[in-house]
Amino acid sequence: MKFLLSGIALIPFLILFGHSVAEEPMAPAKLVPETRTLDFGEVWGQSNFHWQVKVRNPSPRSIQVKELSTACSCVEANPKSFVVPPGGTKNIDVVLDLRDNGVRLSADEATGPYSSFSAAIKPIYSDIETTPADIWYVTGNLRHPFDNVPRVWDIGSVTCDSSEQPTAILPVACASGVSLTGIHFDQEWGHATVAKSPSNKTSLLFYLRNRSPGPFEFPLQLRAETRDGVELPPVSVQVTGRVVGDVEVYPSEVALGLLRPGQNSENTVFIRSRSGQALYVDQVVCSDDHIEIAPPQDSENENDGELAYKVKSTSGKQPGNYSTIVHFEVHTEDQAPVTVSYRLTYTVCEISL
Repeated sequence: MKFLLSGIALIPFLILFGHSVAEEPMAPAKLVPETRTLDFGEVWGQSNFHWQVKVRNPSPRSIQVKELSTACSCVEANPKSFVVPPGGTKNIDVVLDLRDNGVRLSADEATGPYSSFSAAIKPIYSDIETTPADIWYVTGNLRHPFDNVPRVWDIGSVTCDSSEQPTAILPVACASGVSLTGIHFDQEWGHATVAKSPSNKTSLLFYLRNRSPGPFEFPLQLRAETRDGVELPPVSVQVTGRVVGDVEVYPSEVALGLLRPGQNSENTVFIRSRSGQALYVDQVVCSDDHIEIAPPQDSENENDGELAYKVKSTSGKQPGNYSTIVHFEVHTEDQAPVTVSYRLTYTVCEISL
């Protein structure tokens, strides 16, 4: 028992002369950001938005940051390296690129008046490893100059003609205190004007320049300013669509159905001018000898933009499935001949139905 008491009595002397009992390792010291400084609130989009993030050292020893790493070019943080003493604080100067046409918007890319912003700042410490939990996220909301402008404006299938009517109309709802001041895009695609209705609603009228049939895509920028004259960053819109010819045939596929040997069947196809011009059919080509294409009853082969053709089968063929393409060569008064086509299918049965 006296040996146990002697051992206990020695502990203060061991500590006093540099011999300590086993100590638990201290947790790694890391900087803690003040939460309120991570959210910059609600601002207009801009290319150089200045903000400060305040960080604190809660530990009893100095913390050295050898680098501040950012995930994208939209964030710049300074100073790049620094030391924060025990219990001290440090202000990090942050410059954000909040332009509307970058990669800063939330994944859903909302077309409403606001969209969320989030950018990461990763402190690289000199003596410990940074974990995902140590990354600082600067967040906020961006006000959009326009409440309803889509990222992609699909104007659908359009024709290119000499009409003075706009190819497409995009209503533009400006945010409160904001006005649309300009539209910028490559003039080889056409031109656009801004129109206001009596109720002060704004619309973008777009006139597509004559182009060959097929899909198209090009960027367009809308510019705006506040009522105080502050010019806001341009909003980028990708315009997409497809140019179609003025003349079309519909339906694009005609099924005469199931026929027994010797049975006849009939259907109707229409040729239409989208611009309402009179049509002239120069030639009808069908490689199936058992198909008759009956012309319209109008002997002059002229109408107000639409012709109806009767398609008849005189099924003398052997049983089987048949498919053929019927071509119409058509012209209008101010357009050269074009060829429009549709597919014709039918089945001849082996036995009488």
